[in-house]
Amino acid sequence: AAGLQISNRLTRQIKGLSVAVKNANDGISIAQTAEGAMQESTSILQRMRELALQSANGSNSEDDRTSLQQEFTALSGELNRIASTTTFGGRNLLDGSFGSTAFQVGASANETISVQHERR
Repeated sequence: AAGLQISNRLTRQIKGLSVAVKNANDGISIAQTAEGAMQESTSILQRMRELALQSANGSNSEDDRTSLQQEFTALSGELNRIASTTTFGGRNLLDGSFGSTAFQVGASANETISVQHERR
């Protein structure tokens, strides 16, 4: 009876740890998804800065400025699209609505990692 009890306890711990590993991997995936979107957003913002500086050049024609503005506007739309469509598990990661979540990453109830996204 004691051997069966020990076996059952160890089996429960193993199953709990397996779920904890999956939860930790979900947390990593959320971070990777957000990071990829932020890297793309950074590239877009850098290009928008280049366009703004290029547009400030006094030698540009009206057609040049119009073309630069069109690209800038398209990039702004892409930036908004990234912010509104970057999701994980049905939750938006970049629009400020994510709030916080906790991941159970161990076999014990107090073994959690919290992730918070604050709108600034």
